[in-house]
Amino acid sequence: MNKPSSLLKELQQLDFALQEIALFLDVHPDNKAAMDCYRSLSKLRDVMARQVIREVGPLTLRDNHGHCWEWICDPWPWEREG
Repeated sequence: MNKPSSLLKELQQLDFALQEIALFLDVHPDNKAAMDCYRSLSKLRDVMARQVIREVGPLTLRDNHGHCWEWICDPWPWEREG
C-alpha cells in the first residue's frame, strides 16, 4: 500500500474508533477511561488529519488553503492511489 493510501486508511480507522467510543459514551457518560481515550484519540486524529492534508490534499472544502481551487486539479483524490 502506498503512503497516501496508508495515511487515509489510518485516518479512517481513527474516525471509526472515535465514533465507536462516542456511541459507548452515549450510554456510559461517566466512564472516565472512555472519555480519556476519546480525548487522546481525538488529538491524534487532528494531528493525522493535518498530515493527510499536507501530504495528500484537502479532505473537505474547508481544508483547501492553497492558491488555486485544488478540487479541479488533476489527479482527483481517488486517482492518487493508482
